[in-house]
Parts: sequence; C-alpha cells; structure tokens
Amino acid sequence: MELFPFLTSFFILLDSRQQFLSTSLFVILLLILPTIGVYFVVFRIFRLLVNLIMLTFNFCSTYPFGIFENDYNFLHQPLKL
Repeated sequence: MELFPFLTSFFILLDSRQQFLSTSLFVILLLILPTIGVYFVVFRIFRLLVNLIMLTFNFCSTYPFGIFENDYNFLHQPLKL
C-alpha cells in the first residue's frame, strides 16, 4: 500500500534524449532569456543617458547661436560653380 497514491500520477518518465531537451529548454527559458532581457534594458538605458548627455553638451555649446546653426548655414550656402 502506497503512502501517497495521488502523487504517483504526476510522475513522468523520460528517456535520456527527452530529459536533455527538457532540461535545455528549462535553462534557456527560465535562466538565459531573463538575463538577456535585463542586459538589453540596462544597456538601452545607458545608451539613452549618453545620448541625453551629448544633446545637453551640444545645446550648451551652441545655445546663443541656436542648436542647428551649422546645419542651417551648410544648407543655405550659395552654390559655387
């Protein structure tokens, strides 16, 4: 007589190939993908912060003359023939 007969219905017997595949999927889905997601979010935030700092430096260095003054002068120069 078994002590807990309802637990035996939950056991699944797998051969070595199926066990290897299920272990690999477990590791990929529960360990590797969240790690990649965290790295993606962290480095995206770093990239946005660097872009914000560069934009701030650009604005501070060109503030009295306008941010896009160089682009404006470059586009509106007379044609040299």
